[in-house]
Amino acid sequence: MDINDVRSLITVVGFGCFLGLVAHVWRAKALPAHRAASQLVFEGEGVEAPHRQEGGQGG
Repeated sequence: MDINDVRSLITVVGFGCFLGLVAHVWRAKALPAHRAASQLVFEGEGVEAPHRQEGGQGG
């Protein structure tokens, strides 16, 4: 087994992990959770962020 075989094995394992993640994310059971998570950005939309002081370190 030379270095190219090791590289090929790592590539195949990495691609398999990628396909596993895609299958996990796109399952029908996970869809409601993903939709709810996508709306978290818009919660509290009317609230302004506290203003930071200019000039760096406190004071």
